[in-house]
Amino acid sequence: MSGSGTPRLEDLLVTHRVTIERIAGQLGGGLLRYETAEDLAQGVQLHALRAADRFTYEGEAAFLGWARQVVRRHIAKRQAYWSAQKRNAGAMLRISTGGATRSPDAGIDPSGALTGPSTFAERRERLLLAVQALEVLSDRDRTIVQLVREQRSTDEIATALDLTHAAAEKARARAMERFEKTYTLLSR
Repeated sequence: MSGSGTPRLEDLLVTHRVTIERIAGQLGGGLLRYETAEDLAQGVQLHALRAADRFTYEGEAAFLGWARQVVRRHIAKRQAYWSAQKRNAGAMLRISTGGATRSPDAGIDPSGALTGPSTFAERRERLLLAVQALEVLSDRDRTIVQLVREQRSTDEIATALDLTHAAAEKARARAMERFEKTYTLLSR
């Protein structure tokens, strides 16, 4: 509580954590395949703290209404994130299995002839591992891997990172090696 008797946003978030997690679980629906309700609630709390300058306490009911809106915004961002990953799933799966350092056709073909629940589950699991491996990397390595996923040339990577061609080649090789090692460690 602050000195004026008005609860601080941080305190309200702690007090209503279970409620926020429940709302995130209800509204998150399809996201629960990729993230737990607890993870969504943590993201919501961070989102709420970033929006603290737009929050004014007007009672518990008003706070819960505001929190529900924050949950909706956070879930919309996470859905957009996962949708983008699914759109680029083929490229992500190819590079996560070493395809980016070999021929572009190497690795997994996510649009292959095999279909069925187990195939889709395996692809989803590999995509989740690839995304987790990507998140572990440094910002620079993550950027490089994303550029490789977009099939950008070494010259384009050099331009994007303001590097020489030779430095971009080394950076690309190191970033891909780190990504592949991280993916391999996570998949064990």
